[in-house]
Amino acid sequence: MINFALISSSLGLLSLVAMGGYYTQAVKRRRGIENVLRQKNERERLMVQIAQQIRQSLDIDDVLATTVEEVQRFLQADRVLIYRFWPDGTGSATHEVVLPPYPQVLGKTFDDEVFPHTYHQAYAQGKVRSIANIDQADVEPCLIDFVKQFEVQAKLVVPIIQDNRDNHSTNQNSSADQNSSADQNSSASEPYLWGALIAHQCGEPRQWQPWEIDLTQQLATQVAIAVQQSELYNQLQQLNTQLEARVQERTAALARANASLQTEIAERKRTEVALRHKNDTLNALITASPR
Repeated sequence: MINFALISSSLGLLSLVAMGGYYTQAVKRRRGIENVLRQKNERERLMVQIAQQIRQSLDIDDVLATTVEEVQRFLQADRVLIYRFWPDGTGSATHEVVLPPYPQVLGKTFDDEVFPHTYHQAYAQGKVRSIANIDQADVEPCLIDFVKQFEVQAKLVVPIIQDNRDNHSTNQNSSADQNSSADQNSSASEPYLWGALIAHQCGEPRQWQPWEIDLTQQLATQVAIAVQQSELYNQLQQLNTQLEARVQERTAALARANASLQTEIAERKRTEVALRHKNDTLNALITASPR
């Protein structure tokens, strides 16, 4: 005889087990989502904090030194450096934080083969280069040999781009025709590749995470703004210094002119006194003369 009560009890137990399993999975998913959101919020908070520290100073050396320190701490990379592009095509590492025992790149200047012109064009358009393993990446053999001398296993290159940077050379060609002026204006409005924010992993290959790349790009944008503000501030300081020098020079010239005028006035007064004295003497002689 079928025991319906036992079957019903078993079904109820299975239902409770299934509900418990579903509840456990729901709790795990919820905790996973909360953990992802918490990590995201923490990364964004850290990014905002670093950005504020980067932009606290108007001194460009302080800005770049703070950048490499904070980005190295943020990425936990073996080396972080600022690579500056120069007008002649060469480049150099101007600021760096590197963990021992890896060699320094700081202060070294490199030929344009390290960053060819084709790379410049790509980086100027915002391209980011992420290499997880130098040995497995599609990299020119000469560049592989170059980075390996600094023990680089993985690298992340994020361009530092300044928008709407004035091109001083175009301002000097005001006599050009309308077409060339339009070409110059369009070239002046192109993004200016100031440099690059570079992270190296030297101990082992590293897969750079999308959120690491994204936040590093955001920090590079903050660096570009801070650098441009620093440059504008330095230009303003130079203009103020030049203005003060001109004011001091003009004030000194006015003081010299005033002193010369005062000397001339005093000389004229002495001449007038001498002439008056001679006139009085002549009048006295004429009065006393028998004729």
